[in-house]
Amino acid sequence: MSVTSSVCILAVLFATGLFFCALFSIMLFSEFEQNTMDQEDVCATLNQLALGEHIAPIFLAASFLLSFQGLAFVVTAPMAVYNIKKIRDKTYLLAVTELKFRRVPAWRWKEGWSKLGFYLLAFFFYLHCMISAFLDASNY
Repeated sequence: MSVTSSVCILAVLFATGLFFCALFSIMLFSEFEQNTMDQEDVCATLNQLALGEHIAPIFLAASFLLSFQGLAFVVTAPMAVYNIKKIRDKTYLLAVTELKFRRVPAWRWKEGWSKLGFYLLAFFFYLHCMISAFLDASNY
């Protein structure tokens, strides 16, 4: 198995996990606004996933760069840069004070839905890359 196909398999697995992390955060926000969870529980649950969710696209972008997959790197780089900015500014954690009056800030909702869409599209792109890498490897 080539390095390209290994990186693509890893990317498909990461995209699947990240998709479900984004879906989980949207579900938690919805449960919070429907009064089934309190602020501390939502923050504690999401903050456990936060650092891993922010580091994974950075790792993927570095993997694509090191395996000389330019298009995959260009697709992954915007999310990696966004996550680097959030980690650098220390805004990747959800604070209890952000959840005022049983409302999740609008930008958190937009971020969650945007990440969900990005990871869904990225999953299919990485799946295409993986299939292409397997077909290229089988031709030799």
